[in-house]
Amino acid sequence: MQFNVAYIEPSILVPLRRFFSNLQYGNGILNYHPDEKKTKVIIDSQFNFNREEREFKPRILVNRGSFTINKTGLSDNMTISPSMSAQEPGRKGDSQRTNFVLYQGQASVIIEARNRGVCETLTDMVSHFLVWTKPFICNELGFKEFGMPMQISDAAHGQESGVEKHSVTISLPYIKEELWQVETHGILLKDILVEIEREAFQSSGQ
Repeated sequence: MQFNVAYIEPSILVPLRRFFSNLQYGNGILNYHPDEKKTKVIIDSQFNFNREEREFKPRILVNRGSFTINKTGLSDNMTISPSMSAQEPGRKGDSQRTNFVLYQGQASVIIEARNRGVCETLTDMVSHFLVWTKPFICNELGFKEFGMPMQISDAAHGQESGVEKHSVTISLPYIKEELWQVETHGILLKDILVEIEREAFQSSGQ
């Protein structure tokens, strides 16, 4: 499965929503419901500007964060290239190789609540649940690593629209491999090289 950054937030949001929808804790005082009027806790993307909150409820907000693409080889990321003797008849001499890169990023889960105790309770529940679901996410979505090592900040105190709140940030690093195959026929490669030489000759004005 190819890497797509759009999968990061749903990979966290969907399991959390399912977990808190079926949560049997304190007679449902922290249960999630898709209807904002009925839900006891907001579970959403941090940058969902279409969300309208009539009152400040405990929040679990997900940010997919940034990512980098890293090579793994010394030059062109090649991992496998069969020798000429191992190639199929009629394809001997062709360039056949498998390359791969690593996508490395860090998503985050921001937990906010008016009460410090509620904030810390949600932090404990979310962090444990993410640890439990890590193997499933890695196996089903092809991540090499997801959520480990997990870093959890202290509960910070602040204000929003005159309302005091406490917030904790959970950092979730991830790594995903992406492989692709490159096949180049000798005749095609020769044509490309000839064209490169022609363009270089023309651009030099000679």
